[in-house]
Amino acid sequence: MRAFADKNPKLRETMAGHLVDLDDGGIWEDDYERFLEKRCDTIAKELAKRVPSRDVDDRGQALALDDFEEMEVSEREAVESV
Repeated sequence: MRAFADKNPKLRETMAGHLVDLDDGGIWEDDYERFLEKRCDTIAKELAKRVPSRDVDDRGQALALDDFEEMEVSEREAVESV
């Protein structure tokens, strides 16, 4: 990123458009875990602004075991026991 910063005077603006926080996002420290956590949080907040919350969102949904056709029997049994 430092190479890009030297060559792109609009890097901060560009990265903000990609929902990347250059100041506290782990970019300069090469901290991928922090980058991923911060970016996921930022994306979730942006989605929450645009997608109305509904009661059904808080209830979750039942696990549909038939969605796991490719799973091995032992994996399916492990999921079913949860």
